[in-house]
Amino acid sequence: MPLLSLCMIVRNEEKNLARCLASVRGAVDEIIVVDTGSTDGTAQLARSLGAQVFSYEWQDDFAAARNASLAHAHGDWVLVLDADEELAPGHGPRLRTLLAAPQYDWYFLECFTFLGGPGHPEQAQRGRVLRLFRGGLFEYRHAVHEEVTPVFESQNGRLMGTGPHSPPLGPGDSGLLILHHGYEPGVAVHGQQAQAHSKASGAQLCPSGGSAGSARPPDPDPIREKARRYVDLISRRLAETPADAYLHYALATDYTQLGDFASALRELFAAHELQGVWTSKLLLDTVQCLRSLHRYGEALDLLDEGFRLYPDFTDLYFIQGTLALDLERPDLAQAAFRECLRRGEAPTRYTTTPGVGSYLAEYNLGVIAEVLGRTDEAAAHYRRAQASAPQFRAAAERLAALRCRQDPPK
Repeated sequence: MPLLSLCMIVRNEEKNLARCLASVRGAVDEIIVVDTGSTDGTAQLARSLGAQVFSYEWQDDFAAARNASLAHAHGDWVLVLDADEELAPGHGPRLRTLLAAPQYDWYFLECFTFLGGPGHPEQAQRGRVLRLFRGGLFEYRHAVHEEVTPVFESQNGRLMGTGPHSPPLGPGDSGLLILHHGYEPGVAVHGQQAQAHSKASGAQLCPSGGSAGSARPPDPDPIREKARRYVDLISRRLAETPADAYLHYALATDYTQLGDFASALRELFAAHELQGVWTSKLLLDTVQCLRSLHRYGEALDLLDEGFRLYPDFTDLYFIQGTLALDLERPDLAQAAFRECLRRGEAPTRYTTTPGVGSYLAEYNLGVIAEVLGRTDEAAAHYRRAQASAPQFRAAAERLAALRCRQDPPK
């Protein structure tokens, strides 16, 4: 029996597939590709790269397609990737080492999603995803925004595992990284977070701390079409199971992609009411949505609750700074961004925007100082931002603009 099966569902992915499969070469023992209706050369390419390809009639249900891929796998373990993803360079051998002596039955991998092109590391999101698990112990649920869960049966209110552990052990942290390219410009759809502008200096503030609900594409057509399909699918499922908090949250993310923040907020509040608690991601997305609706007071009130529940979630302090600038409160904004620097990046258990605890906060402090006429202070912040993230072009551009202003060309 093979140790590790890679399971994928694909449709028209011939431009991305080779990169994905190259990233796991030597790390997986079999490749299972379930094709849901490609009209390009995806299936032929997959076969040429060593995959077993199975045709599958699409049923408007992502979980069903995922489970079909799992049914074809023979490995003791399953790794799940999408075609627009890749295992980070050098992580294949680490994956094999992990599975040689596993401590858990399922594992988180860190997923770094690129939302912008080269030179824009601020347009990214980092979060944890459950993509590595023992075969036969897990299945996917939810037709849209599917998630992996243990296979269990309810007995007297207790979860009874069907595998060697009851329930399965974990999830653990694998220490492995997935790179997600699907929202990069020119890949499939485009991703970009809304940005605030400083009228006084021409400098541009970095976007507020990230969540799935806060990302908006510069070219709306591809992602809006996808979001419309998802809204229809989820709405139909919610008509059958209206008390499903997960579906309400999933619907909110797609309404946000469509720019319908009022509907998104309604679904976020419904998810909270059904759950009875504020998860970190639900709370941050709700603050982002309130900000988009210019309901700043409510957003700040909810942030106070967030600080109490998640005091180490740096993204909350970052968006507090952004809200303060919306309200023309540079003093509060500076305090918030300095708090981001004091706390550093958010722990990996949160879905976060990389840089909120380092170069993004430094850069925004530089913009505020520049607007207030404190050019030396601004330059110092920009230099620290550039040192922290040399690939971050905005800091270098602002430094160049300051030098040009101080010593204009003759």
